[in-house]
Amino acid sequence: MGCILFELALGKRAFDSDFAVLEHKLRGRDNLAIVLDESFSNQCKARVEKTVALMLRLNPASRPSASAIFKLLSHYFNSNGIGEIERLSDAEVLSAGVIRIEIYIDNRRVGHE
Repeated sequence: MGCILFELALGKRAFDSDFAVLEHKLRGRDNLAIVLDESFSNQCKARVEKTVALMLRLNPASRPSASAIFKLLSHYFNSNGIGEIERLSDAEVLSAGVIRIEIYIDNRRVGHE
């Protein structure tokens, strides 16, 4: 799902080939560049970049489930408030410490994994 959202948002594939996927995995770092253009608002950029980063984590067990992503994206489309995920720095999102994901928006839990 992460590769699909990456391609929809950036207009290009996250990986050019199966070898590129393997090479990325062997590097062992969650550092795929996710840079959106000016057609996205700043708020939308933060939401999409962090969501894609979570979905493309190397360890499948550390990625959010489809239901957690559904709840998160549903909230994004039904609200213009800033949730906890936008407050995370890129380093926090991409660090190994983000294993258990609990998403709170306006002090309400909207997703967990």
